[in-house]
Amino acid sequence: MTVTRGFTGHFPAGDRDPRLAPGQYDARDSWPVLSAEVTARLTPADWTLRVEGLVAEERIWSWDEAHALPRSGYEGDIHCVTGWSKFGVRFGGVSLDTFLGWHAPIPSRRTPSRTRTPGTPPTCRCPT
Repeated sequence: MTVTRGFTGHFPAGDRDPRLAPGQYDARDSWPVLSAEVTARLTPADWTLRVEGLVAEERIWSWDEAHALPRSGYEGDIHCVTGWSKFGVRFGGVSLDTFLGWHAPIPSRRTPSRTRTPGTPPTCRCPT
């Protein structure tokens, strides 16, 4: 029986982390590129985050305004549905929950969405 590389990992069997689920591989120091579109090249002066839709108040946040908000952190493991895992990652920044806390979704709206057109900043929208 032939076993595909996705089920044995990208590294020799003896080097496989026992925390990996079947079908996952340890990305180690790399970050797999999962986008076929062009990466936006934005300066802090051009960056914005727009919160709009069914929210109490719509707002556009500038880079400086966003960076003035309270920061939070994440430390843990990431297991991507595309098959890779990274152990012990650390991220820091402003949580989306912080932005939505300023612009509470109207009660009839339960699920915010995040969108981005290639080459433009992200938009967080609570759809109508």
